[in-house]
This record gives sequence, C-alpha cells and structure tokens, in this order.
Amino acid sequence: MSAQELGKRLLGEVVEVGLDELFREIRHLHDNDGQNYFNIPIIDNLLNEMDQRASNPRPVAEHASENAFASSPGHPTALAQTTNIRKRRPIVELTSSRTGAGTTHLLYLIAALAVLPHGLQGTTIGGKDTAIVIIDTDDRFDVQRFARLMNAHISSVCEESTKDGSSPPNSPQQEHQSPDEVIQRSLEHVHIFRPQSLPSLVATVTSLESYLFDFSAHLSSRKQLGTIILDSASAFYWQHRSDEEAARFRATERGSSVPKGKSELSVYGRLLKALEKAQDIFDCSVVYTSQSSPISVTSDNNVGGFRVLTDPPRVLRQLLPPAWTSFPALTLFLERENAVQFVHGMCVEEAWPERKMRQDIVEKGRFVAVPGNDIQKRRFTFTITDEGCVFEDLQEEKT
Repeated sequence: MSAQELGKRLLGEVVEVGLDELFREIRHLHDNDGQNYFNIPIIDNLLNEMDQRASNPRPVAEHASENAFASSPGHPTALAQTTNIRKRRPIVELTSSRTGAGTTHLLYLIAALAVLPHGLQGTTIGGKDTAIVIIDTDDRFDVQRFARLMNAHISSVCEESTKDGSSPPNSPQQEHQSPDEVIQRSLEHVHIFRPQSLPSLVATVTSLESYLFDFSAHLSSRKQLGTIILDSASAFYWQHRSDEEAARFRATERGSSVPKGKSELSVYGRLLKALEKAQDIFDCSVVYTSQSSPISVTSDNNVGGFRVLTDPPRVLRQLLPPAWTSFPALTLFLERENAVQFVHGMCVEEAWPERKMRQDIVEKGRFVAVPGNDIQKRRFTFTITDEGCVFEDLQEEKT
C-alpha cells in the first residue's frame, strides 16, 4: 500500500464534529437514564420502540475492524459505531379536537416529573431534576394547580414506596427537605413565557439561548434544560390566517397580489427551525400541544393518513402546516372516553336504571391516547384522579 493510499484511508476515518456534539455524544453514551425520557413508562416505551425501528448501524469503513486500536472503546470510530443514529432528544406532540381531553393534565405531569428531584427523604419520586421552559401561548398555565399536582404526585409515590422501601441517591440537602420545600425549589426552575402573537412566539424561542445563558437572570445555571413545553403551537393559527386574509384583501385593493400561504409557511417554518436549534443547543426534549379539527366519515371512506379514533369513525385533521407532520417523533391523539349512547328509541323509564353507571363513567375521568405514528395501531387509556394519572397498558385499537 502506497503512502498516498494509506493517507487517503486514514483521512476517510476522520469524523469532523463540533466540541458540543462530542460532549453530547459522550454524555449519551454514559447516560444510564437515557431511555427514560419522561419517566412515564408507557410513553418512554413507545419512544424506545420507535428508536429501535428507526435506528440502523452507522456505516463503518470495511478496514476498521483490522485495526485493533480503532476498535478500542475510546477511539472516535468506535464512538461512532455505538452512537444512536438519532442525535436529538424526543419531540412529542399532544393533540386533540376538543377541550377536556386530558391534554393539560398530561402536560402538567410531564413538566412535574421534569423539575422534581430524583428522590425525597429516602423515597424515589421519579423526577428528572432539570429545568424546564414553558411557552404558554394560551395563557392558561396555572402555577397553583401545577404545585397541587406535584404535591399529589409526591404524596402518592411516598405512600406506595413505604411497602418496598426503595431508596434513591439523594443529596444530604434533599434528605431533610419537606415536600413543600421541594416543590418551592422546583418551581424556581420553571421558566414561563407568554407571547401574544406568532412572530412574538418565534422571537421567544429564538431568545431562549441568550436568556438561559445569562446566569444573572435566573437560578437554573447549574441545571440542565430538560424540556421545552409549547402550549400550544396552534394558538395563533386562526389569528395569523385572519391577518393574512386582511393583508391579501388590502393588497387586492391596491392592485397587487400576495402569494397565498407564503407568509404563513415562512413564519411557521421559522418557528420549526427555532425549536430545532434550541433543542440542538440544550440537548433537551420538546413537547408541544396542537389543535385538530374532527372530520366525520363513514366506515367505507378512504381517510388516507388521518387516524380513526371513535365509533362511528371520526378522523382528525391537524391545523399546523404539513412540515410539522414529520417534526414529532411521537404524536398522541387524546380523547375523553365517552359513555355508550342510549339505544335509539329507549324511553326514560328504561334509561333511568343506568343513570348511576353512566355517571360513574363520567366522574371516573377516563381518557384515551392513540399514538398517531404507531404501526401496530394501539392505544392506551389513563385516568385522572386526586392522586394523579393512572396509566393502563397498550391495547390493540378496536376495529
């Protein structure tokens, strides 16, 4: 082998990455909690299944195995071989067609587990001990309700753990903290922004880098940013469309023309890129909500890529531009489970004995989540109680 061929072969083994990417890869390799993205087993399992389907071994030069040094764990080639093909943390979308579908409570649970510590007074409480950013475009994030949910979660977990006596690696400070003190300290790492328009939303996401790296502006300088929560991504959709129509009407009066949808796509495209950039910088998860519009169909209709959720069949069409369809790794369509309708023609005397059973179903607060990109067409249910969310296992969708 000539020196030129040897140099060309060695040059082909060189992988050029930034220092931030190298640190991120090393952290992922040594992250023992890497598969527990949200500490919600049923959602984490779905994400892990999708990771396994999407991941493939990275192409490695044929001659790499011939070099014993190249096969050592610390060598960049070996690092590239063991690294997952998806560099980003998961992106999850929660969407529903109506209010009261359990979206807000599930979002609060994700946020609570992100900011709570790993354990409290010798009890594992399932927290990630990170900071979070909440972009509240709907202006409905209730801090008091959020604190009550955290308190209910801690109380419920502590009661359950007294039976098995599990003990997490707590710090000495956490050992002597009360639940109220833990909640108060956790709330210090919840950063809430409330933009009032779509351009303001884009500017808010873009400014996260300068804000979070300004350690004099907050108390989270020693915390990793765990999750960016956007509630919701479609909040300004109709407002923006109205502004677009008004601008198009004014342009028509002046005799000029405005390309339909051009500004809408560009603004939502900038928001998409801003979220991707923030996720790359902070190596965090992204969870966002969106609104979907229901479309009633018959069982013989061809519904294409939309998902049928209820009986009679009904599909959901998302409001966000098509580019957002491939953005999340997991989309969960949420619906409240309704009581079975009365039989047609049933009189009041016949329906009266069933009133208590139906009322119990309504009060139980049972919700259905359908993974939009699950090739096995499964669903899971969860119940919202005073102690928090109770999840049931994945089940096959009813056909």
